[in-house]
Formats: sequence, C-alpha cells, structure tokens
Amino acid sequence: MAAQTEPTDSDREMSFAWALLSNRGRRGVGAIAGILLRQSIPLAGVFLLHWSAQKFLLLAVINFAWNWTLLGGWNAATDALLKARRQGNPVPVATWIQILIVGVAVFLVVAAGFGFPIYYMSNSPRIFDMEWSISVMTSLLAPLPNLVSAIRQGVAANLAEEQIEASVKTSRQLVLIGIISIVGAYGLLVNFPSPGMVATVAVGYVFFSALCELRPDLAAEFGALLPRD
Repeated sequence: MAAQTEPTDSDREMSFAWALLSNRGRRGVGAIAGILLRQSIPLAGVFLLHWSAQKFLLLAVINFAWNWTLLGGWNAATDALLKARRQGNPVPVATWIQILIVGVAVFLVVAAGFGFPIYYMSNSPRIFDMEWSISVMTSLLAPLPNLVSAIRQGVAANLAEEQIEASVKTSRQLVLIGIISIVGAYGLLVNFPSPGMVATVAVGYVFFSALCELRPDLAAEFGALLPRD
C-alpha cells in the first residue's frame, strides 16, 4: 500500500477556512438546503428556462465574485469581533461600515471585471430579465446564514490573528480554482455555444461548486495540487 502523506499546516488551514464558510460539521437541514438551492439555480435556468450561454456564465461569475467577497467578509468580521472582545469594547460602527463598503467594492469590481466581456459578447439588452434577476438575488441571499454561522464559530474558537490571516491566504488556492473554472467555461461556450454544450458545462460547473461547499476538505486537497506562492 502506498504511504499516505500527512496534510501540511497550510492544507489544514485552508480546509478550516472553507469548512467555516460552508458550516461543515455543524450544518443543519436549513444550511444544506441553502447550499442545494443555490447550486440548483443554474441548472434550473439552463434546463427549465433555456438560458443562453451568456446568462449562465454571468450567474457563474456573480457567484464567484460573491464567494470571494464572503471570504473577505468572514476574515474582516471575525478579526474585528475578536479584537473588540479582547479589548472589552464593542466593534465601532465605522468598522462595520468600512467592511461593508470594501465588500461591496470588491464584489462589484470582480463581477464587472469578469462579467463585462460576457455581456459584451451577448449583444442583447434583454439578458437581464425578471427571471434571471430573481435567480441572482436568490444566489446572493442563500449563503448569508452560513456566513453568519461561520463568523460565530470563528469567534467562539477564539482564533489568533495569524490563524485568520493564514486561513484566508491559503484559501487563494480555491479562488484560483474558481478563476480556472470560469475561464474554462467561458472558453468552451464562446467556441461551442450550442444548448448541449451549455447543459454539459452547467452540470460540470454545478457539480464542482457543490463539492466545494459540501466537502471543502476535498476541494482543499485538489487546491494543494496547484502552485503555491
């Protein structure tokens, strides 16, 4: 039998960060339902509403940008709450406003940066219809309960600042995976925008996204194969 390699500290930190974000270990029916609801939206759009490649890709980009924003929000909120608790003071309102403004800015920049080429490719102003807009709002709201739970778990564990920074730093591997999946899907659908290819890419993308949320430990193992800083 081949010897098993022990996970490194960096691998454990990456698993920990994403386990918190997906609420793994203390996940109830509601949390799992929220993950499945969010992941089922692209499939419902492609198979039931007959979305174009552009609509699917735009939603995938928005989900990616939102995941990136949630990682930063978890880091900033957990760090602020822990510092305030150690000092015996509440978190200043200005700090929460700053976290909110930075989070919104990051989301808009990432979503616009990846989404504008897709929208430009569509040549259709009707891409933002009511059904697609409702799907986007549902995708944005679904992970928020898990984020709140993740922040509470991080505070309860009394994480050191170095642990938080290390966890977020190593989670870049999964951000890189997200970029690779978006670019790969974009490349396939630009060259082969047939309904069959859209359906195939949607199934593969949703399967991998669900795996990252339901089993972040497996995603971390895959991320360990990618180049590190």
